[in-house]
Amino acid sequence: MNRLKKISFLLLILNPLDLIAQQSIKINRLEDAINYSLQNNRKILVSRQIASNTLDFARKDIGAFLPKINFSFNDSAIVNQNASDYRNKNLSIGFSWLLYDGGQQKNEHKLNILEALFAKLSNEKQIDEHCIQVMEAYFECQKGLKKREVLLQTIEHSNRWETTLEKELHLGLIVETDFLDYEIKCLELERQLVDVEADIFRQNYNLKNLLGLHFEDELTVLPDEAIKENTAESNEGFESILYKSLCNSLDYKKLKVEVEYSSKLKELEKAFYLPNISLQPGISFQGEDYPLHGPKWQMMVSFSFDRNPFLSFQGSQNLSRKNKSLDESTTYGQAASKNQFAWKSQKKLDRLNFCNQVISISDYEENLKLSIWNLLEQCKQLKLSLEIQKKEVLLDEKLNAIFEKEVEQGQKKALDLLEHKIESMQKRLALYEGEIQLVIINKTIENLSSSISGENRYAN
Repeated sequence: MNRLKKISFLLLILNPLDLIAQQSIKINRLEDAINYSLQNNRKILVSRQIASNTLDFARKDIGAFLPKINFSFNDSAIVNQNASDYRNKNLSIGFSWLLYDGGQQKNEHKLNILEALFAKLSNEKQIDEHCIQVMEAYFECQKGLKKREVLLQTIEHSNRWETTLEKELHLGLIVETDFLDYEIKCLELERQLVDVEADIFRQNYNLKNLLGLHFEDELTVLPDEAIKENTAESNEGFESILYKSLCNSLDYKKLKVEVEYSSKLKELEKAFYLPNISLQPGISFQGEDYPLHGPKWQMMVSFSFDRNPFLSFQGSQNLSRKNKSLDESTTYGQAASKNQFAWKSQKKLDRLNFCNQVISISDYEENLKLSIWNLLEQCKQLKLSLEIQKKEVLLDEKLNAIFEKEVEQGQKKALDLLEHKIESMQKRLALYEGEIQLVIINKTIENLSSSISGENRYAN
Protein backbone atom coordinates (compact mmCIF):
# COMPACT_ATOMS: atom_id res chain seq x y z
CA MET A 1 0.00 0.00 0.00
CA ASN A 2 2.85 2.41 0.84
CA ARG A 3 4.48 1.62 -2.49
CA LEU A 4 1.24 2.44 -4.30
CA LYS A 5 1.04 5.79 -2.50
CA LYS A 6 4.62 6.62 -3.52
CA ILE A 7 3.90 5.77 -7.16
CA SER A 8 0.76 7.94 -7.11
CA PHE A 9 2.72 10.82 -5.62
CA LEU A 10 5.42 10.54 -8.29
CA LEU A 11 2.77 10.53 -11.02
CA LEU A 12 1.28 13.73 -9.60
CA ILE A 13 4.70 15.38 -9.64
CA LEU A 14 5.37 14.26 -13.19
CA ASN A 15 1.91 15.53 -14.25
CA PRO A 16 1.43 18.88 -12.44
CA LEU A 17 -1.81 19.61 -14.32
CA ASP A 18 -3.42 16.77 -12.42
CA LEU A 19 -2.78 18.69 -9.20
CA ILE A 20 -5.41 21.21 -10.30
CA ALA A 21 -8.89 19.87 -9.79
CA GLN A 22 -10.92 20.08 -12.99
CA GLN A 23 -14.43 21.48 -12.86
CA SER A 24 -17.28 20.69 -15.17
CA ILE A 25 -19.71 23.61 -15.19
CA LYS A 26 -23.07 23.56 -16.95
CA ILE A 27 -25.01 26.80 -17.38
CA ASN A 28 -28.42 27.35 -18.94
CA ARG A 29 -29.54 30.56 -17.19
CA LEU A 30 -28.15 34.09 -17.34
CA GLU A 31 -28.48 34.53 -13.57
CA ASP A 32 -26.35 31.42 -12.97
CA ALA A 33 -23.59 32.76 -15.23
CA ILE A 34 -23.53 36.15 -13.47
CA ASN A 35 -23.62 34.62 -9.97
CA TYR A 36 -20.85 32.17 -10.80
CA SER A 37 -18.69 35.00 -12.17
CA LEU A 38 -19.23 37.12 -9.04
CA GLN A 39 -18.36 34.22 -6.74
CA ASN A 40 -15.37 32.79 -8.61
CA ASN A 41 -13.68 35.58 -10.58
CA ARG A 42 -10.58 36.34 -8.53
CA LYS A 43 -10.17 39.90 -9.83
CA ILE A 44 -13.68 40.78 -8.66
CA LEU A 45 -13.16 39.19 -5.23
CA VAL A 46 -9.83 40.99 -4.67
CA SER A 47 -11.06 44.37 -5.97
CA ARG A 48 -14.11 44.24 -3.67
CA GLN A 49 -11.91 43.42 -0.67
CA ILE A 50 -9.49 46.28 -1.47
CA ALA A 51 -12.34 48.78 -1.88
CA SER A 52 -13.97 47.68 1.40
CA ASN A 53 -10.66 47.90 3.32
CA THR A 54 -9.95 51.36 1.87
CA LEU A 55 -13.35 52.61 3.02
CA ASP A 56 -12.87 51.06 6.45
CA PHE A 57 -9.46 52.76 6.76
CA ALA A 58 -10.89 56.16 5.76
CA ARG A 59 -13.59 55.88 8.43
CA LYS A 60 -11.06 54.97 11.13
CA ASP A 61 -8.51 57.60 10.09
CA ILE A 62 -9.15 60.14 12.87
CA GLY A 63 -5.52 61.12 13.39
CA ALA A 64 -6.25 64.76 12.57
CA PHE A 65 -8.51 65.00 15.65
CA LEU A 66 -6.05 63.41 18.07
CA PRO A 67 -3.13 65.17 19.79
CA LYS A 68 0.27 64.71 18.19
CA ILE A 69 3.16 63.70 20.43
CA ASN A 70 6.56 65.35 19.93
CA PHE A 71 9.65 63.80 21.50
CA SER A 72 13.18 65.18 21.23
CA PHE A 73 16.56 64.59 22.85
CA ASN A 74 19.67 66.72 22.37
CA ASP A 75 23.17 66.00 23.66
CA SER A 76 25.71 68.70 22.75
CA ALA A 77 29.29 69.40 23.82
CA ILE A 78 31.60 72.38 23.21
CA VAL A 79 35.35 71.98 23.79
CA ASN A 80 37.35 75.19 24.48
CA GLN A 81 41.13 75.32 24.69
CA ASN A 82 41.24 78.32 27.05
CA ALA A 83 38.08 77.67 29.07
CA SER A 84 36.06 74.91 30.64
CA ASP A 85 34.25 72.53 28.36
CA TYR A 86 30.51 72.95 28.00
CA ARG A 87 28.11 70.05 27.93
CA ASN A 88 24.36 70.16 27.72
CA LYS A 89 21.65 67.52 27.56
CA ASN A 90 18.03 68.35 26.81
CA LEU A 91 15.02 66.05 26.88
CA SER A 92 11.58 67.35 25.96
CA ILE A 93 8.15 65.82 25.47
CA GLY A 94 5.30 67.85 24.06
CA PHE A 95 1.82 67.60 22.63
CA SER A 96 0.13 69.50 19.84
CA TRP A 97 -3.65 69.46 19.70
CA LEU A 98 -5.86 71.38 17.30
CA LEU A 99 -8.82 72.56 19.33
CA TYR A 100 -10.79 74.52 16.76
CA ASP A 101 -10.54 75.30 13.06
CA GLY A 102 -14.09 76.25 12.12
CA GLY A 103 -14.95 72.71 11.04
CA GLN A 104 -12.27 72.46 8.32
CA GLN A 105 -10.73 69.19 9.54
CA LYS A 106 -14.18 67.69 10.02
CA ASN A 107 -15.17 68.53 6.45
CA GLU A 108 -11.90 67.11 5.11
CA HIS A 109 -12.47 63.89 7.06
CA LYS A 110 -15.97 63.57 5.62
CA LEU A 111 -14.61 64.24 2.15
CA ASN A 112 -11.98 61.51 2.56
CA ILE A 113 -14.71 59.07 3.59
CA LEU A 114 -16.83 60.10 0.60
CA GLU A 115 -13.86 59.66 -1.76
CA ALA A 116 -13.25 56.17 -0.38
CA LEU A 117 -16.97 55.42 -0.65
CA PHE A 118 -17.03 56.62 -4.24
CA ALA A 119 -13.98 54.48 -4.96
CA LYS A 120 -15.91 51.49 -3.62
CA LEU A 121 -18.98 52.43 -5.65
CA SER A 122 -16.82 52.92 -8.75
CA ASN A 123 -15.52 49.41 -8.21
CA GLU A 124 -19.11 48.12 -8.01
CA LYS A 125 -19.88 50.00 -11.22
CA GLN A 126 -16.95 48.26 -12.91
CA ILE A 127 -18.28 44.94 -11.62
CA ASP A 128 -21.67 45.80 -13.14
CA GLU A 129 -19.91 46.47 -16.44
CA HIS A 130 -18.23 43.09 -16.09
CA CYS A 131 -21.64 41.50 -15.52
CA ILE A 132 -22.88 43.16 -18.70
CA GLN A 133 -19.94 41.61 -20.55
CA VAL A 134 -20.90 38.24 -19.09
CA MET A 135 -24.50 38.81 -20.22
CA GLU A 136 -23.43 39.71 -23.77
CA ALA A 137 -21.05 36.73 -23.98
CA TYR A 138 -23.75 34.40 -22.62
CA PHE A 139 -26.29 35.58 -25.20
CA GLU A 140 -23.71 35.18 -27.98
CA CYS A 141 -23.35 31.58 -26.87
CA GLN A 142 -27.13 31.16 -26.93
CA LYS A 143 -27.28 32.65 -30.44
CA GLY A 144 -24.65 30.14 -31.56
CA LEU A 145 -26.57 27.24 -30.05
CA LYS A 146 -29.77 28.39 -31.75
CA LYS A 147 -28.02 28.73 -35.11
CA ARG A 148 -26.63 25.22 -34.77
CA GLU A 149 -30.02 23.83 -33.81
CA VAL A 150 -31.81 25.44 -36.77
CA LEU A 151 -29.01 24.53 -39.20
CA LEU A 152 -29.06 20.89 -38.11
CA GLN A 153 -32.82 20.76 -38.63
CA THR A 154 -32.46 22.28 -42.11
CA ILE A 155 -29.59 19.92 -43.02
CA GLU A 156 -31.58 16.93 -41.78
CA HIS A 157 -34.50 18.00 -43.97
CA SER A 158 -32.23 18.53 -47.01
CA ASN A 159 -30.64 15.10 -46.57
CA ARG A 160 -34.06 13.49 -46.50
CA TRP A 161 -34.96 15.00 -49.88
CA GLU A 162 -31.49 14.37 -51.33
CA THR A 163 -32.10 10.63 -51.39
CA THR A 164 -35.38 11.16 -53.23
CA LEU A 165 -33.70 13.42 -55.79
CA GLU A 166 -31.02 10.79 -56.49
CA LYS A 167 -33.71 8.26 -57.34
CA GLU A 168 -35.55 10.76 -59.52
CA LEU A 169 -32.28 11.60 -61.33
CA HIS A 170 -31.64 7.92 -62.15
CA LEU A 171 -35.22 7.60 -63.40
CA GLY A 172 -34.80 10.69 -65.56
CA LEU A 173 -37.56 12.60 -63.83
CA ILE A 174 -35.28 15.64 -63.14
CA VAL A 175 -32.33 17.13 -64.97
CA GLU A 176 -28.81 16.90 -63.56
CA THR A 177 -28.45 20.69 -63.15
CA ASP A 178 -31.31 20.73 -60.65
CA PHE A 179 -29.66 17.95 -58.68
CA LEU A 180 -26.26 19.72 -58.70
CA ASP A 181 -27.86 23.00 -57.59
CA TYR A 182 -29.45 21.11 -54.71
CA GLU A 183 -26.10 19.52 -53.79
CA ILE A 184 -24.41 22.94 -53.77
CA LYS A 185 -27.08 24.31 -51.42
CA CYS A 186 -26.57 21.35 -49.09
CA LEU A 187 -22.79 21.89 -49.06
CA GLU A 188 -23.31 25.57 -48.28
CA LEU A 189 -25.42 24.58 -45.25
CA GLU A 190 -22.69 22.20 -44.06
CA ARG A 191 -20.06 24.92 -44.45
CA GLN A 192 -22.23 27.30 -42.41
CA LEU A 193 -22.49 24.62 -39.72
CA VAL A 194 -18.69 24.38 -39.54
CA ASP A 195 -18.44 28.16 -39.17
CA VAL A 196 -21.12 28.13 -36.46
CA GLU A 197 -19.27 25.42 -34.52
CA ALA A 198 -16.10 27.55 -34.65
CA ASP A 199 -18.06 30.57 -33.41
CA ILE A 200 -19.54 28.52 -30.57
CA PHE A 201 -16.07 27.46 -29.49
CA ARG A 202 -14.77 31.06 -29.47
CA GLN A 203 -17.82 32.39 -27.65
CA ASN A 204 -17.61 29.59 -25.10
CA TYR A 205 -13.94 30.37 -24.50
CA ASN A 206 -14.70 34.08 -24.04
CA LEU A 207 -17.44 33.33 -21.51
CA LYS A 208 -15.12 30.89 -19.74
CA ASN A 209 -12.55 33.65 -19.19
CA LEU A 210 -15.19 36.07 -17.91
CA LEU A 211 -16.44 33.49 -15.41
CA GLY A 212 -12.91 33.09 -14.01
CA LEU A 213 -12.52 29.42 -14.97
CA HIS A 214 -9.13 27.78 -15.39
CA PHE A 215 -7.81 26.39 -18.66
CA GLU A 216 -8.40 22.83 -17.45
CA ASP A 217 -12.02 23.50 -16.47
CA GLU A 218 -14.85 22.53 -18.77
CA LEU A 219 -17.76 24.87 -19.50
CA THR A 220 -20.94 23.67 -21.17
CA VAL A 221 -23.57 26.22 -22.14
CA LEU A 222 -26.99 24.64 -22.58
CA PRO A 223 -29.94 26.15 -24.46
CA ASP A 224 -31.79 28.66 -22.31
CA GLU A 225 -35.52 28.03 -22.51
CA ALA A 226 -36.32 30.97 -20.22
CA ILE A 227 -35.21 33.71 -22.61
CA LYS A 228 -38.77 34.32 -23.81
CA GLU A 229 -39.86 34.76 -20.19
CA ASN A 230 -37.32 37.59 -19.79
CA THR A 231 -38.81 39.53 -22.70
CA ALA A 232 -41.74 40.63 -20.57
CA GLU A 233 -41.98 44.41 -20.42
CA SER A 234 -41.49 46.11 -17.06
CA ASN A 235 -44.59 47.57 -15.43
CA GLU A 236 -42.63 50.56 -14.13
CA GLY A 237 -43.35 53.92 -15.70
CA PHE A 238 -40.92 56.54 -16.96
CA GLU A 239 -40.97 58.63 -13.77
CA SER A 240 -40.32 55.61 -11.55
CA ILE A 241 -37.38 54.43 -13.68
CA LEU A 242 -35.95 57.97 -13.78
CA TYR A 243 -36.17 58.37 -9.99
CA LYS A 244 -34.50 55.01 -9.32
CA SER A 245 -31.85 55.70 -11.96
CA LEU A 246 -30.93 59.01 -10.35
CA CYS A 247 -30.75 57.35 -6.92
CA ASN A 248 -28.61 54.56 -8.35
CA SER A 249 -26.33 56.71 -10.53
CA LEU A 250 -22.79 57.04 -9.20
CA ASP A 251 -21.97 59.98 -11.50
CA TYR A 252 -25.07 61.84 -10.33
CA LYS A 253 -24.13 61.25 -6.69
CA LYS A 254 -20.63 62.59 -7.36
CA LEU A 255 -21.99 65.77 -8.92
CA LYS A 256 -24.33 66.32 -5.96
CA VAL A 257 -21.52 65.83 -3.44
CA GLU A 258 -19.24 68.21 -5.36
CA VAL A 259 -21.90 70.92 -5.17
CA GLU A 260 -22.47 70.21 -1.48
CA TYR A 261 -18.75 70.34 -0.72
CA SER A 262 -18.36 73.59 -2.67
CA SER A 263 -21.20 75.06 -0.60
CA LYS A 264 -19.40 74.02 2.60
CA LEU A 265 -16.22 75.73 1.39
CA LYS A 266 -18.19 78.90 0.69
CA GLU A 267 -19.56 78.80 4.25
CA LEU A 268 -16.03 78.43 5.62
CA GLU A 269 -14.86 81.39 3.53
CA LYS A 270 -17.65 83.53 4.97
CA ALA A 271 -16.46 82.58 8.47
CA PHE A 272 -12.97 83.97 7.79
CA TYR A 273 -13.04 85.79 11.14
CA LEU A 274 -12.95 82.46 13.03
CA PRO A 275 -9.43 81.45 14.11
CA ASN A 276 -7.59 78.17 14.21
CA ILE A 277 -6.78 77.44 17.84
CA SER A 278 -4.30 74.84 19.01
CA LEU A 279 -2.99 73.78 22.40
CA GLN A 280 0.67 72.78 22.90
CA PRO A 281 1.56 71.57 26.41
CA GLY A 282 5.03 70.18 27.14
CA ILE A 283 7.63 69.20 29.69
CA SER A 284 11.45 69.37 29.43
CA PHE A 285 14.53 68.36 31.42
CA GLN A 286 17.98 69.92 31.08
CA GLY A 287 21.43 69.55 32.60
CA GLU A 288 25.11 68.85 32.02
CA ASP A 289 24.90 65.29 33.29
CA TYR A 290 22.39 62.80 34.64
CA PRO A 291 20.14 63.20 36.54
CA LEU A 292 18.84 66.15 34.56
CA HIS A 293 17.40 69.23 36.21
CA GLY A 294 13.76 70.04 35.97
CA PRO A 295 11.07 69.57 35.14
CA LYS A 296 10.16 72.69 33.21
CA TRP A 297 6.48 72.87 32.35
CA GLN A 298 5.20 74.75 29.36
CA MET A 299 1.74 75.56 28.06
CA MET A 300 1.24 77.44 24.79
CA VAL A 301 -2.00 78.45 23.11
CA SER A 302 -1.57 79.55 19.49
CA PHE A 303 -4.10 80.95 17.07
CA SER A 304 -4.10 82.03 13.45
CA PHE A 305 -6.43 83.64 10.94
CA ASP A 306 -5.37 81.84 7.77
CA ARG A 307 -8.74 82.25 6.03
CA ASN A 308 -8.70 86.03 6.27
CA PRO A 309 -8.82 87.31 2.69
CA PHE A 310 -6.86 90.47 3.54
CA LEU A 311 -4.17 89.52 6.07
CA SER A 312 -2.74 86.30 7.41
CA PHE A 313 -2.37 86.86 11.15
CA GLN A 314 -0.86 84.61 13.84
CA GLY A 315 -0.28 84.82 17.55
CA SER A 316 0.46 82.78 20.67
CA GLN A 317 0.29 82.92 24.46
CA ASN A 318 3.04 80.99 26.24
CA LEU A 319 3.25 80.09 29.95
CA SER A 320 6.19 78.21 31.45
CA ARG A 321 7.03 77.17 35.02
CA LYS A 322 10.33 76.00 36.39
CA ASN A 323 10.78 75.44 40.11
CA LYS A 324 8.95 78.41 41.62
CA SER A 325 9.43 80.68 38.63
CA LEU A 326 6.53 81.46 36.28
CA ASP A 327 7.24 83.02 32.88
CA GLU A 328 4.73 84.46 30.48
CA SER A 329 5.22 85.60 26.91
CA THR A 330 2.86 86.77 24.21
CA THR A 331 3.60 86.85 20.50
CA TYR A 332 1.56 88.65 17.86
CA GLY A 333 2.20 89.48 14.29
CA GLN A 334 3.85 87.61 11.46
CA ALA A 335 1.18 89.16 9.27
CA ALA A 336 1.42 88.88 5.50
CA SER A 337 -0.77 90.86 3.13
CA LYS A 338 -2.51 89.04 0.31
CA ASN A 339 -2.86 89.96 -3.35
CA GLN A 340 -6.34 91.48 -3.51
CA PHE A 341 -6.51 91.30 -7.32
CA ALA A 342 -5.68 87.59 -7.33
CA TRP A 343 -8.13 87.00 -4.48
CA LYS A 344 -10.98 88.70 -6.34
CA SER A 345 -10.18 86.77 -9.52
CA GLN A 346 -10.13 83.52 -7.59
CA LYS A 347 -13.48 84.32 -5.97
CA LYS A 348 -14.99 85.00 -9.39
CA LEU A 349 -13.52 81.76 -10.76
CA ASP A 350 -14.92 79.81 -7.78
CA ARG A 351 -18.40 81.23 -8.42
CA LEU A 352 -18.20 80.26 -12.10
CA ASN A 353 -17.05 76.74 -11.19
CA PHE A 354 -19.94 76.42 -8.75
CA CYS A 355 -22.41 77.50 -11.45
CA ASN A 356 -20.85 75.00 -13.83
CA GLN A 357 -21.33 72.22 -11.27
CA VAL A 358 -25.02 73.10 -10.90
CA ILE A 359 -25.42 73.16 -14.69
CA SER A 360 -23.71 69.75 -14.92
CA ILE A 361 -26.34 68.26 -12.61
CA SER A 362 -29.14 69.65 -14.74
CA ASP A 363 -27.47 68.40 -17.96
CA TYR A 364 -27.00 64.95 -16.48
CA GLU A 365 -30.68 64.75 -15.55
CA GLU A 366 -31.72 65.77 -19.08
CA ASN A 367 -29.35 63.28 -20.74
CA LEU A 368 -30.58 60.51 -18.46
CA LYS A 369 -34.19 61.33 -19.30
CA LEU A 370 -33.37 61.12 -23.01
CA SER A 371 -31.53 57.80 -22.58
CA ILE A 372 -34.40 56.21 -20.64
CA TRP A 373 -36.95 57.52 -23.13
CA ASN A 374 -34.97 56.09 -26.06
CA LEU A 375 -34.63 52.71 -24.35
CA LEU A 376 -38.36 52.55 -23.62
CA GLU A 377 -39.16 53.50 -27.21
CA GLN A 378 -36.73 50.88 -28.54
CA CYS A 379 -38.37 48.32 -26.28
CA LYS A 380 -41.82 49.30 -27.51
CA GLN A 381 -40.87 49.23 -31.21
CA LEU A 382 -38.99 45.96 -30.85
CA LYS A 383 -41.96 44.27 -29.18
CA LEU A 384 -44.19 45.31 -32.09
CA SER A 385 -41.62 44.02 -34.57
CA LEU A 386 -41.33 40.70 -32.73
CA GLU A 387 -45.09 40.22 -32.82
CA ILE A 388 -45.03 40.63 -36.61
CA GLN A 389 -42.03 38.28 -36.93
CA LYS A 390 -43.80 35.60 -34.89
CA LYS A 391 -46.77 35.74 -37.26
CA GLU A 392 -44.39 35.46 -40.24
CA VAL A 393 -42.73 32.37 -38.74
CA LEU A 394 -46.11 30.72 -38.15
CA LEU A 395 -47.21 31.45 -41.73
CA ASP A 396 -43.87 30.12 -43.01
CA GLU A 397 -44.43 26.84 -41.21
CA LYS A 398 -47.82 26.46 -42.90
CA LEU A 399 -46.28 27.40 -46.25
CA ASN A 400 -43.54 24.80 -45.76
CA ALA A 401 -46.15 22.09 -45.29
CA ILE A 402 -47.88 23.18 -48.51
CA PHE A 403 -44.51 23.28 -50.36
CA GLU A 404 -43.71 19.71 -49.28
CA LYS A 405 -47.04 18.42 -50.63
CA GLU A 406 -46.51 20.25 -53.92
CA VAL A 407 -42.98 18.78 -54.24
CA GLU A 408 -44.35 15.31 -53.59
CA GLN A 409 -46.97 15.89 -56.29
CA GLY A 410 -44.33 17.19 -58.71
CA GLN A 411 -45.74 20.71 -58.84
CA LYS A 412 -42.66 22.26 -57.21
CA LYS A 413 -38.95 21.54 -57.31
CA ALA A 414 -37.11 20.25 -54.23
CA LEU A 415 -34.60 23.07 -54.74
CA ASP A 416 -37.42 25.61 -54.33
CA LEU A 417 -38.45 23.88 -51.12
CA LEU A 418 -34.87 23.96 -49.79
CA GLU A 419 -34.49 27.66 -50.60
CA HIS A 420 -37.73 28.36 -48.76
CA LYS A 421 -36.47 26.30 -45.82
CA ILE A 422 -33.31 28.43 -45.72
CA GLU A 423 -35.39 31.62 -45.76
CA SER A 424 -37.53 30.24 -42.93
CA MET A 425 -34.38 29.38 -40.99
CA GLN A 426 -33.13 32.97 -41.33
CA LYS A 427 -36.49 34.32 -40.14
CA ARG A 428 -36.44 32.05 -37.08
CA LEU A 429 -32.92 33.17 -36.24
CA ALA A 430 -33.89 36.83 -36.70
CA LEU A 431 -36.83 36.28 -34.33
CA TYR A 432 -34.57 34.67 -31.72
CA GLU A 433 -31.97 37.44 -31.99
CA GLY A 434 -34.73 40.03 -31.63
CA GLU A 435 -35.92 38.33 -28.43
CA ILE A 436 -32.37 38.41 -27.07
CA GLN A 437 -32.05 42.09 -28.02
CA LEU A 438 -35.25 42.80 -26.09
CA VAL A 439 -33.81 41.04 -23.03
CA ILE A 440 -30.62 43.13 -23.32
CA ILE A 441 -32.66 46.37 -23.46
CA ASN A 442 -34.65 45.30 -20.38
CA LYS A 443 -31.42 44.43 -18.56
CA THR A 444 -29.95 47.82 -19.55
CA ILE A 445 -32.95 49.59 -18.04
CA GLU A 446 -32.65 47.37 -14.97
CA ASN A 447 -28.96 48.27 -14.65
CA LEU A 448 -29.84 51.98 -14.71
CA SER A 449 -32.29 51.66 -11.84
CA SER A 450 -30.48 48.95 -9.84
CA SER A 451 -27.24 46.99 -9.69
CA ILE A 452 -27.13 44.04 -12.09
CA SER A 453 -24.54 42.37 -9.85
CA GLY A 454 -27.05 42.32 -6.99
CA GLU A 455 -24.86 44.51 -4.77
CA ASN A 456 -26.62 47.25 -2.80
CA ARG A 457 -24.49 50.22 -3.79
CA TYR A 458 -25.61 52.52 -1.00
CA ALA A 459 -25.77 50.05 1.83
CA ASN A 460 -22.80 51.81 3.37
